[in-house]
Amino acid sequence: MKKIYLDNAATTVIIPEVKKAMMPFFCDIFANESSSHSMGRDANKYVENAREIIAKTINSNTNEIYFTSCGSESNSWAILGIASANSNKGNHIITTKIEHDSIINACNYLETKGYKVDYVSVDNKGNINIEELESLIDDKTILISVMMVNNEVGTIQNIKRIGEIAHKHNIIFHTDAVQGFGMLNIDVKELNVDLMSVSAHKIYGPKGIGFLYIKNSIKIDNLIFGGNQEFGKRGGTSNTPAIVGFGEATKIAYKNLEKNYTKISILREYFVKELKQNFAGKVIINGNENSHVPNIVSASFIGFDANILLMKLDQKGICVSRGSACTAGSSLPSYVLQSMGLDEYANSTIRFSLSRYTCKKELDYVIKALGEILK
Repeated sequence: MKKIYLDNAATTVIIPEVKKAMMPFFCDIFANESSSHSMGRDANKYVENAREIIAKTINSNTNEIYFTSCGSESNSWAILGIASANSNKGNHIITTKIEHDSIINACNYLETKGYKVDYVSVDNKGNINIEELESLIDDKTILISVMMVNNEVGTIQNIKRIGEIAHKHNIIFHTDAVQGFGMLNIDVKELNVDLMSVSAHKIYGPKGIGFLYIKNSIKIDNLIFGGNQEFGKRGGTSNTPAIVGFGEATKIAYKNLEKNYTKISILREYFVKELKQNFAGKVIINGNENSHVPNIVSASFIGFDANILLMKLDQKGICVSRGSACTAGSSLPSYVLQSMGLDEYANSTIRFSLSRYTCKKELDYVIKALGEILK
């Protein structure tokens, strides 16, 4: 049975160009890039080249890019590192009710240590209440963290405006851009961002590598202690093959950004139209249709259990998800949809996430399969 993969918001395939770029660093240029000998220096050149590619892409300095193991580590480091380093200034953090688990759980942990965390509400489209966010700021607020693109419904937040508010009040601003990087043009200076989390495996790069952008003026404590890797801020042997792959994936993604965005947008528009026409009265499309990334379609099938629907689609070779891969093992309804006031649909929702390799024929098969399941 042919598999149709529509779970690209969970992870993407490694494209051939990235795999090819990585291969020499497993057996040929394999030395520890921190070593001072010639083989180490050779490996280091490629690590720094990848760092430069990423820095140019987001308009940052190269020494503001810190490689991590993933987006979740980057998020944890941003929240915990800023809280620790700036505790003398205050103990108040503002985030939202629809952040990724790695943000929510880090904030929950800080609350057990005496920090105060406020979670900003969202409307039924997934847009945060910016006025509420600003009203929550006080003289103890040290950090605001708002994700750029929601990983379940695809809504894009007004990051530039939120950054302006944060800086007006002299507050550090972090954004989780894991679902935005490789899909949107990102300029950290223009967006008023102080810290930004990204992961490679969402942009056709390898798993196990991410980065945290940290503006040079920002004071942050280490999450991982070790040697002098990553400018002394993140100890541990560098994952050279993955870093090289990340750089290559970034270069390719942004070289073809407009072309891929247009292609996926056309596919999404077609798929959403087919869902609405074929399942009128049975399906609701979640998120902000006027401000969303094109690769995510969150669809609630009224009266149908999402777990059963997921299983039956899988039996037909269609790979989708209920939402974030990090909550895949949970039987609880989506807290994102609940926060959007969509409690009645939280157990009936499937996330279809497209890629630059998705084709119309595959989407037609999904519509046909859904018709057989939902009849």
